[in-house]
Amino acid sequence: MTVGRQLARRGGPWLAAKVAAAEDEQLARLLRTPPAGRLLLWAIFTGMPHRVRASSTRAHVEWRITRHRERVLTRRLVLDPDGPQVRPPRPGDAPADLVLHLDEVSFVRLASGDRSVTWLILRGHLRVEGSKLLAARLLLDLDPPVPSRADGR
Repeated sequence: MTVGRQLARRGGPWLAAKVAAAEDEQLARLLRTPPAGRLLLWAIFTGMPHRVRASSTRAHVEWRITRHRERVLTRRLVLDPDGPQVRPPRPGDAPADLVLHLDEVSFVRLASGDRSVTWLILRGHLRVEGSKLLAARLLLDLDPPVPSRADGR
């Protein structure tokens, strides 16, 4: 059964367990494998608006995920009191209030709850541009599918 079907059937906790058990090279290999890599990233971004707690925050958060062969996948998380949404950036968009740069393996580990924002920043795997206040607020408003591991990673 494909990763996409497994994820659809079993959800976030299944993904979190698989990610936690995998080495970085195994995740990188999976993310390079069509269509599994694209499906996994699609599933994470598709589920992201459902993990944002109700908030009065209005902002555009841009995720820039460096994929294999140095390609960059860019998606915007638009935070609005009427409901969040994730979409590709559009021509004419105002500059993002917050830009998050990370590689695809770190993104999957962050999204699954296997790594914390603090762990990624301190080790240079996550670069934050823009409002640090918004970055801190986003941490309060965005739930991972499962909590980060107890060892602080």
